[in-house]
Amino acid sequence: MKLDDYGMKQYQMDIDTATILRDSLLNSEQGINSLGKSIFNYPQDQITGKQRYYNLLTDIQEWETYAFPFVKEIVADFLTLIPGEELKIKSWGNILRLDNKIYPHRHFGLPEDYDTNPQSVSGNVFLGSGMPTATTYILGGEKTDVPNEFGVFTLFPPNIPHAVRAYKGDGVRVSAAFDCFCTSRDPEGNVTGSNWHTWTHQ
Repeated sequence: MKLDDYGMKQYQMDIDTATILRDSLLNSEQGINSLGKSIFNYPQDQITGKQRYYNLLTDIQEWETYAFPFVKEIVADFLTLIPGEELKIKSWGNILRLDNKIYPHRHFGLPEDYDTNPQSVSGNVFLGSGMPTATTYILGGEKTDVPNEFGVFTLFPPNIPHAVRAYKGDGVRVSAAFDCFCTSRDPEGNVTGSNWHTWTHQ
């Protein structure tokens, strides 16, 4: 199976930088959990349910300093951006302990011309766990487990359903995700909710 057959790409981040991001997210867990009530039926102590309250790439210094430039670079590659295009992005973290999971979901639908005018991308980065894990995507109508590798960003069209099975290892499984929308390519696209950050591709 080739991920690019489904419009997916993977990018490897420097391991030392990925470790900085992992540590900063773990150090931020308590503060994120205090932001408000969980959504999407996630437990109150699982930060996956707090995604509406913050933007990882702008609200946590290490992520703004080290992750955001890398994300801009890989999004530009994935969408083949040209200078001057405007984008909006929102990012959140996931820390799973025993029996925690990420429920099956997709981020949003795509316009009919997505293949010729891709205007959005979703992504996740794996930042380690106490046992081997995978992200399960629905590709070609079949459940496909893509093994997680430390520091690897996986980018994909936002309409691909995916999930993470209940974690059964020691310690924690750490990851983060984002949605990115190019408003220059779809001015009528509706980006809802707060904490979206806007930038112009240089």
